[in-house]
Amino acid sequence: MSVISKQELAAGLKETAQAHHEAYRESDGFDPEWASWYAPYLQTRIGDRLGRSLTRSELTYLLIKAQREHDAAGGGSQWPESYAGVLLEG
Repeated sequence: MSVISKQELAAGLKETAQAHHEAYRESDGFDPEWASWYAPYLQTRIGDRLGRSLTRSELTYLLIKAQREHDAAGGGSQWPESYAGVLLEG
């Protein structure tokens, strides 16, 4: 059972994306290892609110899985909601 809503998690992903873009401003946000950057940043903000404890490696894996599934579905602007769904499913 999750203690964070999909909307809250999507908002956390948007916040993480903004922080990442700021950190990589010189490269216009480009970072091939983005998921490794997102994982600890997101982990400190959501903690165990997913209803289970995830290691950074597990969270990194789920972020990459979310990206692949979102891309396979055609992408689009609603990526935070799509990624949140994958993270909640685990």
